[in-house]
Amino acid sequence: MTTLSLQIEGMMCDGCVRRVEKLLSRAGVRNVSGVTIGSAQVEIEESETEPASIVKVLESAGYAVRVRS
Repeated sequence: MTTLSLQIEGMMCDGCVRRVEKLLSRAGVRNVSGVTIGSAQVEIEESETEPASIVKVLESAGYAVRVRS
């Protein structure tokens, strides 16, 4: 299990936080925690989910994402 810290630009409200949580859980993230406006902490199983696929899902929803680990 790998923990990733994501910097997410474009989140403006609590609705964005909920949307990002849903997108992350659909993107194969094992555990979503600490989603706030502008960031998120996620746990992934690297054999099942690549960080690039998470970034792609969030970017397709209009957010700019940078992985910090």
